[in-house]
Amino acid sequence: MEYSSIIKWPDIVERNTIIEKFKSLVGMDGVVGVIDGTYVPIKAPKQNAQQNVNRKHFHAITLQVIAAPTLKFLDCFAGYPSSVSDIRVFRNSPIFQEFVNNNNRYFRNNEYILGDKAYPLYSWCLPPYIDRGQLNEVQTYFNSCHARTRQVVERSFSLLFGRFRRLRNLHISRTDLIPKTILACCVLHNICLLEPDLLIQEYIDEGRNVLQIENINNAEEAERNVEVNELRNQLANNLYNNHMIELQIYRIPKHLTEELGNVIIPYMRDNIREVISVPNNLKIFIALQFFGYGSYQKITGQDYHTPMSQASVNRCLTDVITALEHLSHLISFPTTQEQCTIEKQSFMEMNNGFPGIIGCVDCTHISIIAPPIYDAQFPFILFLNRKGYYSLNVQIICNSKLRILAINARFPGSVHDSAIWQTSQIRATLQRMYLEGNTNSWLLDEPGNMDDDGDGVNEQLNVLHRGRESRNRILQLYF
Repeated sequence: MEYSSIIKWPDIVERNTIIEKFKSLVGMDGVVGVIDGTYVPIKAPKQNAQQNVNRKHFHAITLQVIAAPTLKFLDCFAGYPSSVSDIRVFRNSPIFQEFVNNNNRYFRNNEYILGDKAYPLYSWCLPPYIDRGQLNEVQTYFNSCHARTRQVVERSFSLLFGRFRRLRNLHISRTDLIPKTILACCVLHNICLLEPDLLIQEYIDEGRNVLQIENINNAEEAERNVEVNELRNQLANNLYNNHMIELQIYRIPKHLTEELGNVIIPYMRDNIREVISVPNNLKIFIALQFFGYGSYQKITGQDYHTPMSQASVNRCLTDVITALEHLSHLISFPTTQEQCTIEKQSFMEMNNGFPGIIGCVDCTHISIIAPPIYDAQFPFILFLNRKGYYSLNVQIICNSKLRILAINARFPGSVHDSAIWQTSQIRATLQRMYLEGNTNSWLLDEPGNMDDDGDGVNEQLNVLHRGRESRNRILQLYF
């Protein structure tokens, strides 16, 4: 079987699939492959051994590959000594000549490969922006997405070296067989990917431990090519604008919504019994969009992202909120000495840091629709707060990093902050910690909100009330 039948450039249909998979990673559209080089260690040759010594001071041969998101190799080239730079290896490789001379055969409009800073800038090859401390927000975001997409080739190298351990130390006396051996392993790599393999992640982890893949900071970049650089600028702007649109709609980055889905979908109810079911991933996006807006009706008919009736949105919200209840352990108050020390150090690192602070506490009103007037258990008047609208009075404790440590949302708007604190589980926890000898941990709050009988615990808690201005700077980002 010839190499070209296993390692080959994708046709149009396969390219479309590859582009969609790359786009699903961080949103970069038009990516056909990711190029990079790595070193294959060898025994010092008897002749011209110094030519094979690289910048890491060992003898090696450079392997250049272009990888797809499935970790499959689309092109491989090996044979140059590792003292030769990546850009020179690339420009002397057969695939480079093909890209230059038969570009339309390999790329359509707005299709390209990604490479690190060692690679040149062409309409079909986009490296990141050189960071000389003057990158704007759009360029910085482009570089971030570029690096995350380029991790595909690093994973492919890790899988190759993890599966075929001989490549970690290729001691072959006949130097003419070294490139052939490397390419043979690359062919086997692609063949192995034709079938599912439960050990792939194990191989990747093993290979990552032995590889030291790093970007070469080669300033040789075709910034002088104004037309191609403008193409990259346009791509960076589109990528950033799409990112900002998603943030405006869902309020969190796309990759975090995918991670959220992986965590909560196992807790979401099964849709098999429904005639027309809403996929769980879509339910999560609908819920995030609802949380991000202040209006029910606005999100149910104003755009094409989630065109859905209010009743359907309500069912999606119920499923997502119920699933999120299983993650309540993510909100945890520091109780051990180690946890308290971490929070204290974090507060001390602030501009106006205070010693001994483990959190800041305050209450805020969450507006709600008017409750039923004739509800015997929860009369509507209980929810009318001192500001004249219906609400829940929610108590929140946060740390210096704005992470919520505790929340109490059980009380109607007419209940005073101090009354909520009197029944708070955190108050009981602090009392227990105080009696157990932890007398140097405090919460910051406004005077009056935690006043009670003046026992020793609350005397300790009220010592630093004068620091409320620092607390307000922390909490104002929440409310």
